[in-house]
Amino acid sequence: MAKRVLLVEDEKTLRGQLVDLLLRHGYTVDSAADAVSVLRKMGHLPDDVGGDSTAARVEATRRWLEVYAPDSKLRIEMNSALPEGLVTTQADRAVFRALASDLSGHVSGEAVLTEQEFKARIYQHIRDAELEQGPFFALAYEALLGRSSGPQLSSFLMSMADRAVPLLEAAAA
Repeated sequence: MAKRVLLVEDEKTLRGQLVDLLLRHGYTVDSAADAVSVLRKMGHLPDDVGGDSTAARVEATRRWLEVYAPDSKLRIEMNSALPEGLVTTQADRAVFRALASDLSGHVSGEAVLTEQEFKARIYQHIRDAELEQGPFFALAYEALLGRSSGPQLSSFLMSMADRAVPLLEAAAA
């Protein structure tokens, strides 16, 4: 499976050169000129929302996180392997397997999903497995982050799909 890269570069010529280079090395490349374009492309920002105010908010948030974010609360690091002793049921494993499949299809381009579509699938998989949402989300965050809570699961998984799929597959085994 080709690795997928999201390239954000405001200088058009440089962006084109980097895209060409990455393509030659076997990557699938999505590119954008700015953060607002990325947010729109990924379905996080509707077309009718102004880009100037959104760009300013994104930049202010980025600066705030760099300076003030307490490491233990807002900065997240994905596990490199499943935590020791993680206990899953057959139903949990079915949901992890379905999520890994959905994300793999998204990354490969076979079944590209918007964040809203993926979020709906997460909830549908949980319902299909007859699981309670809260305990499953806590288990998913434990598997992915080593803690019981985290960012919105659909956004997080889509933004970290290449690293999340192996963990989801391991949790499904």
